[in-house]
Amino acid sequence: MKQLIQFQADDGSIHQNPASALKRDRLFARVQGVMSWLGSTPKGVEDGNGWIHHDLATVNKVKDALFDICREEGFHENFKIFKEQGSTVHAHSIAGRILDDNGGPIARAWSRIGRIDEQGREHQQAYYALNMPRPEHFCVEDRR
Repeated sequence: MKQLIQFQADDGSIHQNPASALKRDRLFARVQGVMSWLGSTPKGVEDGNGWIHHDLATVNKVKDALFDICREEGFHENFKIFKEQGSTVHAHSIAGRILDDNGGPIARAWSRIGRIDEQGREHQQAYYALNMPRPEHFCVEDRR
């Protein structure tokens, strides 16, 4: 029998050494700080009943800050799209695919960005950001 020691970062990810877990904790904290600008997601949105109406300037600020974090993490070295300002990049572009494949806190944050339509309405899922919301959907909270 062998004893295994693993380390769990604040986001629940498992690491083989404490330095790796600490690095992930720092990344998680930076991403959480940026995402806090959007506020939490109300239950009515999580349940799929409606949307949050965000100020587009705030959404763009969040996108820019997430791309800043991506550059700090070295994404721009392999993918030129990360040299752009986040606010100019469509959430469902190749950047979203790259981040989704990478996983982790940035991917989860960008996934939330993908649920925000061009009018600043954050839906339960990206489908409604890309298509018309159902007629029974309503604005759960206006944050403009």
